[in-house]
Amino acid sequence: MSQRKRPILGKRGMGSKVVASNTEEQHVLPFSFQYKISYPLPEDAQPNDVSVSLHQGTLKLYAVQAGDVGIYEARTGNPLGTFAIPKGCMGIDVHKGKIYIGSRSSHQILVLDQTTGEKLATLGDYDTCNYVRGVAADDDHVYASNNGKDTISVFDVHSYELKKSFSPCSTPQCLAVDRTRGNVYAAMHCYLQKWDISTDTKLDIGKSEGSHGRGTFQWPRGVAVDELHEIVFVTDEPAGKLRVFDTEGKYFCEFGKTDGSEIFYHPFGVAFGGNNEVFLCSQQPRGTRAIHVFQCIYMWPVYKEICCALESPESVLYCYPKDIVHFVILKFTYG
Repeated sequence: MSQRKRPILGKRGMGSKVVASNTEEQHVLPFSFQYKISYPLPEDAQPNDVSVSLHQGTLKLYAVQAGDVGIYEARTGNPLGTFAIPKGCMGIDVHKGKIYIGSRSSHQILVLDQTTGEKLATLGDYDTCNYVRGVAADDDHVYASNNGKDTISVFDVHSYELKKSFSPCSTPQCLAVDRTRGNVYAAMHCYLQKWDISTDTKLDIGKSEGSHGRGTFQWPRGVAVDELHEIVFVTDEPAGKLRVFDTEGKYFCEFGKTDGSEIFYHPFGVAFGGNNEVFLCSQQPRGTRAIHVFQCIYMWPVYKEICCALESPESVLYCYPKDIVHFVILKFTYG
């Protein structure tokens, strides 16, 4: 019995959305981005990383700012308060009632109560959190980009004891963790690195071989993971791009300055949450910071359904519900 080839998905669409495209492969991807809203942050905020979390019935965005953690209603930008922290902090993650923040000045990770902002603990030292630039947490571990030592430190989430470290790394920046699969993604100098903490193996993603083309990085700054759809979002600050890969490192698409969608200019932190939404922090032309919210519109259910239904290499046209994606037409062919 011959094995069927995986269908290639094509699409064209109308509506106010940013279409994720990959012109090199000549087929269009099973998702798109719909721009929703942008809102400015206070002029003195200057955030460098963000995290989103559903807390007390509200989807909240937490931003590491100059001397505090700014808390906002994630979809509107309505300010909800601040928690005081030392200046010079970088990197933030929120998980199970705790806020984890990297402190470059003290070479530690600060652990705050998500509701009150009370400092619960500190972890790490000069050797394990040297000039820490990014943090991430899951049910078992806290991760720190040990920028000054070119390693990633892994701590027990309960005892805060150092469990292991990954090396060699190249000036690790922001981190994100796939809490479903236990993989850590670290923005390095000029590429993204994926670590499987169970096997201590790594995968370099988007690494340039001398020239910067599609799917390669200049300087990745922020990382976020959509665990359900196995998608990784990475901001490339000098290029002004949001680049998108799958969790195995396959390049999907990118958008930003050069594709006619100059919604953001110098992107920094990025977070994923809510209803398949991407929250991106960027510096605007006059130096202010703003949050941009995008809706990811996934076609996976239709994609898989058609894959199973096709029995011959004939093209099939399928109209996805117009109230969701503005009359998007999907075309499936065998590749």
